[in-house]
Parts: sequence; structure tokens; C-alpha cells
Amino acid sequence: MKGTDLIKELLRSGVSEARALEFVRVHLKHPWIWPAFQVAVEEERAENKNRISAKACWERMRKNAQRDTGMQYALNNNWHSLYARAWAAKYPLFKDIFEFRELTKEAA
Repeated sequence: MKGTDLIKELLRSGVSEARALEFVRVHLKHPWIWPAFQVAVEEERAENKNRISAKACWERMRKNAQRDTGMQYALNNNWHSLYARAWAAKYPLFKDIFEFRELTKEAA
């Protein structure tokens, strides 16, 4: 998903412009996160889950990153909900697999 499309989708889902821009900056700086998130989502879905948690995907990615690279703190918890929103925007047929809560002022 292109940065501009991603920003539009995040804004549409209630994310503030500043947070959306910061997310895109992180997304572009760490390109390995998006494919790892997609793999984690598919692994969670493969376990016959109708609903999955973005946090569970994030923890799966963290465990895999620690195992594969030895990086202890490879993922910042501030971004998992935005990756889930980006995933739902990219794959609208599966948008209901995540439960999205209204973002608080601090998270938006």
C-alpha cells in the first residue's frame, strides 16, 4: 500500500494526521515489519480463528524476531493497532477479523 493511500485509510479510521504521518515514517523506516505482520496474521488465521488480536500477531512477530535475529526489543507496542488498520484497509474482505476500538486521544 502506498504511503498516501495508507494515510488516507488511517485518517478514515480515526487516526490523527500527525499519528498517521508518524506511522508511515516508521513503516518506511522498518520495511520488514509489514511482511512479518502479514505472516503473523495468516498464522493466526490458520489456527482457525475467526477473530484475531493485533497484539497477538505483534507478540508472535516479536517472538519470531527474537528467535531469528536475537533482537530483544524489535517491536514497539505503539504501532500494532495501526498495522491492523492498514491490513484491514488492504484486505477489505477480511476487515472484520480484527476488532477495532475507538482510538483514545493519546493513541489517535
